[in-house]
Amino acid sequence: MKTNKLFIFIITLQILSCFLIQEVNLVAARFTSLASFFALAALVGERVLSSPEGPVAALKDREILIALAGCMVAMINLFVIGSNKGAFLTAADLLLACVCLGFFELTRGEKLFVCSVGAVLLIWWYCTVRWYFNFNMAGMIFMLTGILSMLLMELIMEGRPDMGYLRFVQVIQYLTATLLCLLYHSRCVLAGMLAFGLLYLMLPLVCKSRVLKGMLVALCTAGSLLFTALYILMDRWGINITILYKDILSGRQHIWKELWEAFGAMPLTGIGSSYHLKSFFIFEVHNGLFDILAVHGIIVFAAVMVLLVKRLYEALGACGSVYDRLRLAAAFSMLLISFFENFFINSPYLLLFMFFLAPGRNKEVKNEA
Repeated sequence: MKTNKLFIFIITLQILSCFLIQEVNLVAARFTSLASFFALAALVGERVLSSPEGPVAALKDREILIALAGCMVAMINLFVIGSNKGAFLTAADLLLACVCLGFFELTRGEKLFVCSVGAVLLIWWYCTVRWYFNFNMAGMIFMLTGILSMLLMELIMEGRPDMGYLRFVQVIQYLTATLLCLLYHSRCVLAGMLAFGLLYLMLPLVCKSRVLKGMLVALCTAGSLLFTALYILMDRWGINITILYKDILSGRQHIWKELWEAFGAMPLTGIGSSYHLKSFFIFEVHNGLFDILAVHGIIVFAAVMVLLVKRLYEALGACGSVYDRLRLAAAFSMLLISFFENFFINSPYLLLFMFFLAPGRNKEVKNEA
């Protein structure tokens, strides 16, 4: 598809601008959601215009209708409650991304290019300590660039049994990224790295079992909301644990308790992004899917869940190669990290989530782990 080039350009530009230095990231972050919206809308638009049944019939596709309805309700809600209108892009980008993943495919060359960008940035981050980045953001960059580098090694090894030694390089990359997350005290990303390793090992078994597929998808979606409730209960019961010199109840429980109470009064429209938190100095939900629910309301959240759950089930139908296992483990790990942070629903992380979930156009070479 012609718009694949636009997607590759946008994701490359966002990775480079947001992952290089903090000063550039602070400027670029203001435009990433809008740039992603144009790229995703172009993908959907090309799909509609190139449909054999014609554009009108394509627009009647159930998934496109769900996404359009979700976007419309999100926009109406924000006007009704007087919220910041930029929040619309967060919901719209996620809805459009879920639609695109139903047909979005990448060529080997496109995968090689994005993975190479990540691998180069990994070297850049290894050379300099960047304490001025938020610790969790720094950990996320170490994780994502490390995984992209591992995927690059896998693409290089395809059909090249003489290069099997790169498997050792992959192990070193994984261990190094995990160690750096530990050194940065990025606890949520460290948990994500551990989940990534476990999922990589377990995916062959999960993909063969309908029950395990359902459990994994439920854990990474509905489990995100249940996790907020668990934190609130732990605080109420006085249960706390110290990990890496910090309590796990680091204040998120107060934010989530306040947001659940505010959402309970406005479940259809959501509370909007202009809501003034009493428990934190800025409006930050610290949970990806709960952000969609609390800010945009239950209708938009339901639209997101319908499309996202379907995409995740479809993705688990293709994990026969090592490359597939790596990319799927990365995507599901991002969902688990979103229990603590909003990374998954914001660009460039959303576009990387798409990159990990998207299958390849060419048949992947099956390798033995």
